[in-house]
Amino acid sequence: GSASCLRSACVPRAGRRAGRTRQTHMQDDPPPHAAEPAARKKKSRGARLSKAEREARREARLASAADDAAGGAPLERRRTALRSLVASEQWDAAAALGCESTVLALELLRALAGSGRERLLTHTARRLADVLGAASLAPAVEEAAAAHRYRDAAAIVRGVGVSGASCSSEAGGAGGGYSFGGVHELALRCFERGEVAEGAEILGGEPRLQLLALREMVSSRRAAGVAAQYLGSLSLLPHPAAAAEVALGREAASLLHGAPALAAAAAEAAEAIQAALRSAWPRAEVQPYGSGALGLGASGSDVDLCALLPGLPTPLSKQGRAALAAPLRRA
Repeated sequence: GSASCLRSACVPRAGRRAGRTRQTHMQDDPPPHAAEPAARKKKSRGARLSKAEREARREARLASAADDAAGGAPLERRRTALRSLVASEQWDAAAALGCESTVLALELLRALAGSGRERLLTHTARRLADVLGAASLAPAVEEAAAAHRYRDAAAIVRGVGVSGASCSSEAGGAGGGYSFGGVHELALRCFERGEVAEGAEILGGEPRLQLLALREMVSSRRAAGVAAQYLGSLSLLPHPAAAAEVALGREAASLLHGAPALAAAAAEAAEAIQAALRSAWPRAEVQPYGSGALGLGASGSDVDLCALLPGLPTPLSKQGRAALAAPLRRA
């Protein structure tokens, strides 16, 4: 007891008062888990908007688009603001401004094209297309393709979401007015210009796009020299039906068993015709060619022969054709 009194006496009055104050505050403070509710967060760009907010934004965008279409000082001020944002690489703010009108959207895409930032170009095109529609960005793709900047054009096409489609304004396809094919068409243009590496980068490792390009190469004979690189994409094709497999097997068997018989028949016919022609042209030679000579003919294939007749004038006169017909009839 005396020790407690001694400690109490040694503490100054002001100190005892401060200690009581600290005790009071500690008792009044809420526990850590009962903290005050956090301030309401600012709504992010991707948050769900109310109907009134969406309508207000739409009306503001339409008003801005009308001002931009009219041109004049308001458009120039907004263009200057956009160029300032691009120069300072404030891409989020630049995209937000570009979403307000097609004029500014195309201006922004032109600024990004040729910068080597294909991923940023794709992201920006996606954001612009979500607001303005894919068709409004078609001029940017056409301008890039006309300037042979096919990688930039492909980046925009990927952004608007029609990378594998072939769209046209007449068909009203998924591209909403595009007059060109998808990414594979841009890659084919690169191949046709001899820019094989750039075309391969555009197709990337996407087998679906590679298959579209391969189909076009085979059907239209475009850039056929690089078609072999994309034969692996054929694995995406559906498995053939049972009837088709049976028909294919029969054709393969016909080739397997019919080719030797056809080759023998071609050799026999060539020998007979050569012997007949040598009665009139001693140096005549007859050679088989085509599927029979290559061993690829089926049982119903015809026989192709080539007659070499040294000294025979060309083009053949009426008398020459008659002289040739006589030994052929004997053969």
